[in-house]
Amino acid sequence: MPALRQQVRVHSDRAPHPSAVIIDSQSIKTTEKGGHGATMGVSG
Repeated sequence: MPALRQQVRVHSDRAPHPSAVIIDSQSIKTTEKGGHGATMGVSG
């Protein structure tokens, strides 16, 4: 599938690989325990 994505990007006059990545804060673990409960004060 990545090869198809590259072909589509080149066909659209774009670079074959994206130049930037966006990561939202919900996709990153912020503590050693990690996850929603650790950051939102949920016990158990």
